[in-house]
Amino acid sequence: DTLDLATFGSNTATISDFETLQVTSGTIDFTNITDVDDLQVTTSATLQNVGIGAISDQVTFDDGASITVSSATETSLNFKGAAATGGNVTVTNNAATLTEVIYEPATAGTLTLGGTATTELDIRGGENVTLSGSRIDDLLVIDAQSAGEVLIAATDLAAVTSYLGSSQKDDIDIGGLVAGASYQTAGGNDDVEISATQAVAATIALGSGADTLTLTDDVDSAT
Repeated sequence: DTLDLATFGSNTATISDFETLQVTSGTIDFTNITDVDDLQVTTSATLQNVGIGAISDQVTFDDGASITVSSATETSLNFKGAAATGGNVTVTNNAATLTEVIYEPATAGTLTLGGTATTELDIRGGENVTLSGSRIDDLLVIDAQSAGEVLIAATDLAAVTSYLGSSQKDDIDIGGLVAGASYQTAGGNDDVEISATQAVAATIALGSGADTLTLTDDVDSAT
């Protein structure tokens, strides 16, 4: 079954056990919404009060969609691109308990990640991805093992404790090191630049491939 939320007031209607809900734009209050398999966002949406399991499978996004999560008790949401076209999405997560974002584009695309809450990012789908946005440099865990090539653009990783790279190219800049951090970029011809100045012990393993490791002038004997 498919229900278009444009025809309902989601803060008053009780909705449960739908395979698909469609959202064109606007704010969706999940207080009375449960057991939805697939929430489809075509343009933009703000999600409020997303309960645990309220969206059981994924939030499916059309290419270029913008999705904000303002409050939730859910801890993880999968943002999955619409078949063949959904690659680019902006996710702004301000729900404190929603710490994990899963990004699964259907084609090569860019995740623009904002907000204050996301600490873990899991990339799936085997497509080439670009990561951008204000929240990228605050991520603690990035798992890109199921991605294609990974490019982190216009921002430096600074808080990561665990980075698991793809079997293809990882192009990342490390602007800050956390004691005990582990960067495993696996296969591919990786390109890693380090400008971190913290005098801490961390592991950076580039794996197989013709890799490039660049230490900027910021890195000195005290690092």
